Amino acid sequence: MWREANHFRFDSAEKMKQRVINAVLAVTALLLANAVPAAEPDFDAVQHEAVAILRDLVRIDTTSPPGNETRAARHLEKLLAAEGIESEIYGADPTRGNLVARLRGDGSKAPLLVMGHTDVVGAQTAQWSVDPFAAEIEDGFLYGRGTVDDKDTVTAGLMTMLLLKQSKPLAKRKPPKKGQRRKHQQLNPTQLWKN
Repeated sequence: MWREANHFRFDSAEKMKQRVINAVLAVTALLLANAVPAAEPDFDAVQHEAVAILRDLVRIDTTSPPGNETRAARHLEKLLAAEGIESEIYGADPTRGNLVARLRGDGSKAPLLVMGHTDVVGAQTAQWSVDPFAAEIEDGFLYGRGTVDDKDTVTAGLMTMLLLKQSKPLAKRKPPKKGQRRKHQQLNPTQLWKN
């Protein structure tokens, strides 16, 4: 059972492609609703990039305590910077940094927040059939600590940002300024599409 709870399943290339598409499309569609149409991404390439990024994140041991999330944040920061996406690492503890990245719009719509966490709970290696930080793929499964909580979500958020940046949309949403607070509003995907 332990092994079943700590893997990410790749049923087939087509199903993995669909998972990546589903993870990315919700936020992408919302931000692109009023944007200039862009060419559809090569989702085979997106799938391979997402898997590679997730594997790299799993290999960064961010077990809490102590956390060491700054190592993962620095890795993500480099990936974002390569695409020209601004980001900063914040935190009271220099080893437990939080990465904040922004894609700017024109501000005519409220900003959207995509978030996740990179810390993971401790892994009792004796209960694992593989090294929990090796990010091995075996029989169509990616095994490792964080593959289903929450480095997969972080990867989906990162891929969303990369795809949005690459498509160069004329987004209407603009992130709040540093330290600015906005009224929190929870909307379902249909409401977000309309708003």
